[in-house]
Amino acid sequence: MTTAVIAAPWARRQVAHWVASLTDAADGTPASGDEPSVRSRRATGHLRPTTPESLFGLEYSGLVRTLTVIASGDVEAAHDAAQDAFVQACVHWRRIERYDDPMAWIRRVAINRVKNHHRKNARRKAAIERLGEPDRVPAPSSAVDLERALRALPEKQRVAAVLHYVNDLSIKQVAASMGLSEGTINRHLHRARQALRPHLEVSS
Repeated sequence: MTTAVIAAPWARRQVAHWVASLTDAADGTPASGDEPSVRSRRATGHLRPTTPESLFGLEYSGLVRTLTVIASGDVEAAHDAAQDAFVQACVHWRRIERYDDPMAWIRRVAINRVKNHHRKNARRKAAIERLGEPDRVPAPSSAVDLERALRALPEKQRVAAVLHYVNDLSIKQVAASMGLSEGTINRHLHRARQALRPHLEVSS
């Protein structure tokens, strides 16, 4: 515990540096940890990341996009959750680098962070409504897009659907990321498809 506490400030500074590197890469400079050889190994399924930095370079942007949908469009919460997860990965890398899929561990930490943030906001909103200041909810548009339909799903169905259909993870990877069995994931995805079907028919 003491080691983790001491290492956390360094890890947070390191992740902040990686995020800044991704921002700098917008001018065409390759982001740290995102070398072509690494991308090639990932594409062929032979990637075994040797550092949290290489995993960050490969996965951070995609993780943020996934978390943004899970967080009902809250981009800031998605970035915060992803960065917190990579900070924890830095702290515990000696342990998680031995896992079959270190990214599943990081993804699960990030998803839990987003869930906690969502629950906190829900409690705050409920408190405001009890005080007689309900939010004004706009009338639904006739053009219902997939993202809005996903946000309407129950939490576990939404997370499973985003990871599988949006982030293109296998059932096994989704199960590892959510800490659930593959059978449970299949049930959540089946229910999500049933719930999404009418929305997709309207949008099409």
